[in-house]
Amino acid sequence: MKKIKGTFFVEKEYLDNKIFSIQENKKNHYKYSKYISIRDGFLKKGIEINTQDISKESDTDFTIYLDYPKRILAKKKYIIVRESRIIIPNNHNYKKLNKFNKIFTYNDKLVDNTKFIKFINGSYDFSKVKTYKSESQNGYVLICRNKKSFKDGESYTLRNQIVTFFESSNLTFDLYGFGWDKKNFNYKIIEVLFNRMKMKRPTSWNFYIGPIHIIIIGFIEVFWSVIWIRRKIEFPISI
Repeated sequence: MKKIKGTFFVEKEYLDNKIFSIQENKKNHYKYSKYISIRDGFLKKGIEINTQDISKESDTDFTIYLDYPKRILAKKKYIIVRESRIIIPNNHNYKKLNKFNKIFTYNDKLVDNTKFIKFINGSYDFSKVKTYKSESQNGYVLICRNKKSFKDGESYTLRNQIVTFFESSNLTFDLYGFGWDKKNFNYKIIEVLFNRMKMKRPTSWNFYIGPIHIIIIGFIEVFWSVIWIRRKIEFPISI
């Protein structure tokens, strides 16, 4: 009997099955846990999946794409939607997505639980991330990646405006995330973040960084990750 094989189509930094690596997962604060879980689910059914540099789309039985790709070579294809309409418009384009055999998305407007399946792609497995409680709870913190977009409706400009505001003020402010010069993401700050969300609004500023605003300006990944952990969402493996 022929063994079923699949391709997991990923970005360059995840090639060579790094996205399934337990070592890389630990090193990157368990951001790959959800993908390792997907692969393990397939393996339990005797189905092997590898990244496209190891198993080409044309040589496997099916392909799972992370977000809408620039080109589609697979005959049997699935997609996990991660990015928003602003970043990848085709991620939320019904006609484009309908080319896939199944679509796993958080977009409730598209979900029909038949072909379009509700799937929340959480960021980090916070059940394994060590947290650190700081003795000092003073000030504010922003955790997000530095991104840019020239499309209408983007929120990345607001991130820069917030950073500029705090840098020109005397308020205590910590910034963590990829792409902000040489500043690195400190995952121990997660617990501090949730404590600081209860801080009082500065009298000299008319924009309060509270829980709702934080989710809007870049913490949706943190919010969804908590839901992902609680619900233990499993990737449907019926192909």
